[in-house]
Amino acid sequence: MPQHFRAVALDYDGTLTSTGRLDDTILNALRTLREQRLKLVLVTGRIPWELLELCPHAEELFDRIVWENGAVAWGARGARLLAPPVPGELEEALARRGVSSGGVRRSSPGTRGTLSPRSRRSAGSGSRSRSCGTGRS
Repeated sequence: MPQHFRAVALDYDGTLTSTGRLDDTILNALRTLREQRLKLVLVTGRIPWELLELCPHAEELFDRIVWENGAVAWGARGARLLAPPVPGELEEALARRGVSSGGVRRSSPGTRGTLSPRSRRSAGSGSRSRSCGTGRS
């Protein structure tokens, strides 16, 4: 089959999954695309460790990941900050109003430029599932 595309970018929530975890059908389709040498780019509004809690092998499935609504890009050479961190004053104002920032960018791997999602995962708890899938198809 001739290949017309070199890469495809896919959104996580609402596109690849509606439950937070990838089902077996999606996982198999992603693996098939990788076998066909198509580069896979995951695009998500989630912060790195939030996604990695749901899909600990995301960086093995995808060649690139764009985290935090485009603020951080991750690839083989680690994370790269594409937008400045949320100002501390904004986070504090949100917290005073009871709105959680979810740790946006001020504590994400990309803000320091030294940690990749993989290194954050290795430093995390051992309670993560070993698969992105739910076992359902």
